[in-house]
Amino acid sequence: MIGDTFGFHRKLDVRGLHCPVPVIRCRATLDLMEYGEVLYLVGSDRDLLWEIRRLAARLGHDLALLSRSAGECHLMLRKRTFTKRPGRWRREKGGLAHWLASWGRGPSLAW
Repeated sequence: MIGDTFGFHRKLDVRGLHCPVPVIRCRATLDLMEYGEVLYLVGSDRDLLWEIRRLAARLGHDLALLSRSAGECHLMLRKRTFTKRPGRWRREKGGLAHWLASWGRGPSLAW
């Protein structure tokens, strides 16, 4: 299985579900997770990648596409840590390329 190659804290299988259910379940799962934890997401909706990409961008989480075949999409999201600075929020240093490099992967999976 693709997700077993990488370490993750939670797995969410939304195969067979269509918009907006996968996004709602993904957001609810992310809300239950601690900062820095990784969510492995598997879905079959044709718009899943686009929708989860927008969700990750809006919430500030890291997203990596592991594979996309004819019927399935395998994604990993890392809940980002936010640190408080005077007057604004700042994302932690490192980013997705650093996160994937720590697993022995290059930034080729990053967007």
